[in-house]
Amino acid sequence: MKYLKRALFVLICTALLLTSIGTTPAHAAGLCYVNDDAGGSDNGTSWTDAYTDLQDAIADSCTEIWVAQGTYKPHTSTRTVSFNLESGTAIYGGFAGTETLLSERDYKTNVTILSGDLNGDDSGFTNNSENTYNVVKSSGVNNTAILDGFTITGGNANGVGFPNNIGGGMFNGSSSSPTLANLIIQGNSASSGGGGMTNDSSSPTLTNIIFSGNQTVTLGASGGGLYNRNNSSPTLTNVTLKNNTSTTGGGIYNDTSSPTLANVTFSGNTAPSGDGGGMYNYASSPTLTNVTFSGNSATNTGGIHNTSTSDITLKNVIIANNTNGDCYLNSSTVNAASSNNLIESTGSSACGLTNGVNGNIIGADPDLLPLADNGGATETFALQLSSSALNAGTNTGCPSTDQRGISRPQNGLCDIGAYESNAQPGPTFVVNTNEDSNDGFCDNFVAGVSDCTLREAITYTNTIAGTDTITFAANYTITLSSELPNVLDTLIINGNGASNTIIQANANPNTANYRIIAVIGNLTLNNVTLRHGVCNGFCSMGDIGGGILVQSGGTLALNNSVISANTANDGGGGLYSINGVVTITNTTFTSNSTSGLGGGAAITNQGTMTISNSTITNNTSSNGSAGAGAIRNIAGIGTLNIYNSTIAGNISNGANSGANITQESGTLNLHNTILANSSGTNLGDCRQIGGTITATNTLIESSGVGAC
Repeated sequence: MKYLKRALFVLICTALLLTSIGTTPAHAAGLCYVNDDAGGSDNGTSWTDAYTDLQDAIADSCTEIWVAQGTYKPHTSTRTVSFNLESGTAIYGGFAGTETLLSERDYKTNVTILSGDLNGDDSGFTNNSENTYNVVKSSGVNNTAILDGFTITGGNANGVGFPNNIGGGMFNGSSSSPTLANLIIQGNSASSGGGGMTNDSSSPTLTNIIFSGNQTVTLGASGGGLYNRNNSSPTLTNVTLKNNTSTTGGGIYNDTSSPTLANVTFSGNTAPSGDGGGMYNYASSPTLTNVTFSGNSATNTGGIHNTSTSDITLKNVIIANNTNGDCYLNSSTVNAASSNNLIESTGSSACGLTNGVNGNIIGADPDLLPLADNGGATETFALQLSSSALNAGTNTGCPSTDQRGISRPQNGLCDIGAYESNAQPGPTFVVNTNEDSNDGFCDNFVAGVSDCTLREAITYTNTIAGTDTITFAANYTITLSSELPNVLDTLIINGNGASNTIIQANANPNTANYRIIAVIGNLTLNNVTLRHGVCNGFCSMGDIGGGILVQSGGTLALNNSVISANTANDGGGGLYSINGVVTITNTTFTSNSTSGLGGGAAITNQGTMTISNSTITNNTSSNGSAGAGAIRNIAGIGTLNIYNSTIAGNISNGANSGANITQESGTLNLHNTILANSSGTNLGDCRQIGGTITATNTLIESSGVGAC
């Protein structure tokens, strides 16, 4: 009997154990794994047995969730379902699916996407009627709710009523304060506000975030990138908002809210039929420290528009290069704690600030380089060595690092803006003649002697490591006798204005037999005209790029300049880039020509070209096949970005071409751009032969195959 009781006891215990094993979740707490390609037990216990659906991991009792690269959707068909953050749960993306330590992940390489595109058929903002209203949500969570290392895209908050009509990418409500880091929030839409994100009575912390290409779609809507309302107080650090669009507040709309921004950059945000391209403040009190606004646009106030008793604090802030004014006060004030700002506009378009008072610099151009990856998690505007923002900030309240993570200050005082320059300036060479001789010496670099031609200055800078600068002692038209020396190192050429500093291959077009300049290193060209270069059988490195040739690995920043009446037999009458990185800002290309691939400019292979606030007009391609009067993206997987520009009146006689743009391959992104008035024997304004094209807020006059 004793043995029977013992056996019965063992049997009962075994049954209870088996029952326990069968009903207890895989994780009472701890770490869960998610990988949409996993083929194991789908219980989240390891990479091998990872959940394939992120929603399953969120429903589990995990304190930490690691998500491998891939695309994850909140539901297969129901628009109201979102990824819901929870207090005490940290969700990290960016894993390859083999890591054993969080520090081993690489979220930039292992792209992990949270997508609201339930059908997987979006093309820009088309085919999105079935998309999730809010890709990610939080309600009443604290800062232990963490989302880190993801791209959030495809949200379409076009529903009826709150919150289905706001916060397409993410909605935070009910006093939420999640911790958000290392996110890209792009390509989301909302009908009423917050295409990228809406904070409603909430105060999340945002670090290393990019808001890009988000929009609102209803007249009167608010905040293309970010919408803060009902006493929200988010904190933004190391954030870039670019190319977001809304009726008001293209980048950010603050409604009775008090956000804090430090090391933040605004670029290319638009309010095409309203106010505040970068930021709109309604009865709000934002605090901005070391923030940069540049290249934003609106019907009224491209930078910051303040209204209804808003009280804005500005410290070490750059607001410049925005259309229709930089900073405007309407029944609002600038807080008395504001100081050391650089605003290009003056008077009422400078928020009433006075030059020289409280360290403010009013009416000056900050000499920014184009938006670029200058290190760190988000893009920034670098300061040129000529910038008046250098060492002009206040150290009081200045963050200990800049937006890239570079220590502040570098030289005693913080720089104004989100970027702290750590470049060591090289010598400045002053060209003091319009002659084109070269005796081997830029003599005015030697005290007491005054003879320095442009050719001599470039030759000399190629022998000196570091960033060198060339300026001009007076207004010159310099006629070249041959192609200028290739730029081999890092060089900045600062002209006195496009009409005052003219560099030409010959006094008359189509008479020389050489281009103007080629770039192998890094060249920044500011405020110059380059004209009359010709590549018709005699140019070094091929008959391409009559004005400028950017060779593989080279970089070119072209600002406030004119490229005119250049020609090249085999492509890029004005500019040709081979695997280079080119940024073009506030520049005009006109009357350039080619019998090859692109009359105004061409980009090949894996190069990247970004054109903003520029005009490309009256350029001609006589190629009989697939040329392009203005721009052709050819022969590779390059990326061509065109923002806030007009490309019109170009001519192409290619039967398979677009007069303004021909896209053969790679990626073309158009934003807030006009393509119109094409002519010649072509298919229209924009011809897509291959590659991918995304167009937002863009007017293309042609239709059908001629409209990309």
